[in-house]
Amino acid sequence: SLIKQESFQKEEEKLLLKLASFISWIHNEGFFHADLSLKNILVSSSNDNSLKLFVMDIDKGVFLKNIPPLCRAKNFFQIFRHTKHLFTEEDKRFLIDSYCKISNSSTAEKLLRDIKRVKLYSIVRDSYRKDRKTY
Repeated sequence: SLIKQESFQKEEEKLLLKLASFISWIHNEGFFHADLSLKNILVSSSNDNSLKLFVMDIDKGVFLKNIPPLCRAKNFFQIFRHTKHLFTEEDKRFLIDSYCKISNSSTAEKLLRDIKRVKLYSIVRDSYRKDRKTY
């Protein structure tokens, strides 16, 4: 029914907003995770049914005075790369827009361009590694 669809969409937006807030918080605290993906984010519900997020596998993280834009983009690229089946293009845009509003770090357009740069670098790097294995 339409009501169930609208309810589901609101819940999905709440989850995406929570994820955007969490990533913004860790970045604003100066934490960069070299392998941030949903498998490295623990979700826990509290007694009042609110969700709390925690970073796992923190040995791949570093604290920096300021997280560079390409590092921020890399974290989003990692999340999207490992969850292609979970996020629609609208979901991605909502997450990016929310993150940029919350973190006050850059515009959504700039972050999206940086994510494309990270993706291109990843493709070239993976291709190079594959070519080196054949020799």
